[in-house]
Amino acid sequence: MRAIYHINEIDKWKTTLNSCNNLLNVTKTRGETLELYIVASGDSVCICNTQDEQYLAERKRLIETADKGIHFMFCKKALEVRKVAWPDDFQKMQIIPSAALTLIEYQEKGFPYIKQ
Repeated sequence: MRAIYHINEIDKWKTTLNSCNNLLNVTKTRGETLELYIVASGDSVCICNTQDEQYLAERKRLIETADKGIHFMFCKKALEVRKVAWPDDFQKMQIIPSAALTLIEYQEKGFPYIKQ
């Protein structure tokens, strides 16, 4: 099973991570493998170096979710426009040149698109 999520608002991280972890747990219970990618664009990239108490727990969960094999991709342009520095603890994440292009490419490969 595979899918690609798109998140572009920082307030949506909690819902996105809940959804990803639930999907991961359900597929494991069913004995299925999950290939899941999350594309972050817009203000959602601000999670990278937030110091806002409201988002620190989600940032920690994001790293933990990546450790479970979920792939996170962050739009380079969104990071640049918002002057967001790439954090040292995001080694399992990747920067992509264009969120839109990546979403198109994965959908062309047959990945269902889920907007968060």
